[in-house]
Amino acid sequence: GLGGTFYHMVTGRLPFEGRNPSAVMHKHLKSPLVPPDHVNPKLSAGCAQVIEMMMSKSVDGRYQTAADLLEDLDLISKGQPPHFAHRGLAASFTESEMKVPKATEPTVVQKAPQSSSGALNIPLLIALVASLLGNVLLLILWLVL
Repeated sequence: GLGGTFYHMVTGRLPFEGRNPSAVMHKHLKSPLVPPDHVNPKLSAGCAQVIEMMMSKSVDGRYQTAADLLEDLDLISKGQPPHFAHRGLAASFTESEMKVPKATEPTVVQKAPQSSSGALNIPLLIALVASLLGNVLLLILWLVL
């Protein structure tokens, strides 16, 4: 969920769209993700790698701990390549996920929330943390009720 929210924030569009929730879920499970930097070319490669790792269909291809994700976010906020996403990204994708064409239609995208140096900014990090906390709260409520 956090990867999908991050994708939406930096591209201005949802990672997977469909007529109904079932169609969206089917695309999420079976269709390759259009890389976020193909939708928003102003996005840094490191940021795109982090999002793609967060959105990996394989559990083993995703971040294993929140600390790993935070480390990569800190690195890309400093304009450096991510440690975990950079190292394991290619191995985490299935063969069909690797064959992703660039988006063919022009997409209207709001300016990416980053400085000209390509670093993440504070409002983006706050929104990501708020989204994560919201998802955790919803999970707790679902488990309790």
